Amino acid sequence: MFKLLKINGSSDWSVSYSFKQNYTISLFEKVSLIKCASLCTLNEKCYSFSYLKITTEKNCGLFFSRPDLHIDHLNLNRNSKVYKKNNITPFVSTTTTLTSTLAASTQISSTLTISTLTTSTVITTAFMTTTETTSRTSTTVTPGFICNNSICTCLDSSSFYSTLQNRCLKCRNGWFPYRNICYQGFTTLRSWSNSMSYCNLLNSSLLIAEDEDKFNFFKLVSKNLTSISSNQRSWVNAQYTTLNVFEWSNGKTINPNFIMFSAVTTFIPCCFAYYTAVNSLLGIYTCTQTSNGICEYTE
Repeated sequence: MFKLLKINGSSDWSVSYSFKQNYTISLFEKVSLIKCASLCTLNEKCYSFSYLKITTEKNCGLFFSRPDLHIDHLNLNRNSKVYKKNNITPFVSTTTTLTSTLAASTQISSTLTISTLTTSTVITTAFMTTTETTSRTSTTVTPGFICNNSICTCLDSSSFYSTLQNRCLKCRNGWFPYRNICYQGFTTLRSWSNSMSYCNLLNSSLLIAEDEDKFNFFKLVSKNLTSISSNQRSWVNAQYTTLNVFEWSNGKTINPNFIMFSAVTTFIPCCFAYYTAVNSLLGIYTCTQTSNGICEYTE
């Protein structure tokens, strides 16, 4: 259940750019309002979401828990709405307290009135975080998973399936599950080698996305990172060290359909990164360029 933010009778609000930079969990395109609410419901860290609809454009933004969100974190926008979860402390103005009028009989200036939105569908999709954490341990949850064609999925959407231990584990704090891994996106811009070192410090490595489902899932994550940092690259765990040889760091061949061949260069060595400006395929770049990145680990 969600509450629609209204101030002085208006519900036409969006979050400010600075708030979006600091508190975004994920950004989604071409989703319905109900789907956007469902995505927030699935993520226990999601406190509020915004929904922008302009003709065919439908954008959804999920945001971290922040009970002390102020009116100066909002912008008037007639095409956008902001919703918050029912069980969270109401938004607070820096100048005037916004008072809930769900059952109020007294008229108060600068009031916050609320209508409700109930989600009717449950959807699983990509979530990412910009929080950088040095948490190094995972905890076991009650086993419960479904396997289909050797791919196992945990019934608990906050857990990942450990192929090494044949059970479901909770991801470390600040990490999110995908199949048999946990991942964390970062928007602190680093060179490829510094990104590798950063992931290693967290007992993880840069992302390897060999199969099509995983590759497409992390396309969306890389787009979310770009939306926050404005940098269009996200490093992955692959280098270009031999002309016309395209391999992940584990020695497996990169699917040619994943590569933006217009970006193939004769200069080596270079490094691979998702490039969000053109279909989020992999481009080849000088390894010293600074970019976003995605770490992953399994246990």
